[in-house]
Amino acid sequence: MKVKIKRIDKNLPLPVYETGGSVGFDIVAREDSNIGAKEIAMIPSNLIVEVPEGYMLVVATAWFWNH
Repeated sequence: MKVKIKRIDKNLPLPVYETGGSVGFDIVAREDSNIGAKEIAMIPSNLIVEVPEGYMLVVATAWFWNH
């Protein structure tokens, strides 16, 4: 499947699989931030993604997938 991805800052890397067998990509935030325990925050990514019809995009921490 081909998905259109636009990088906002071309100096930041595209998403990559960091380990073999990964089901998700690791992405880079455009700015550093600190989020405390039980806090919710919006962190700007470096991406604009065109999700194909009938599919969805899930953005989640590694913790989400491991619990």
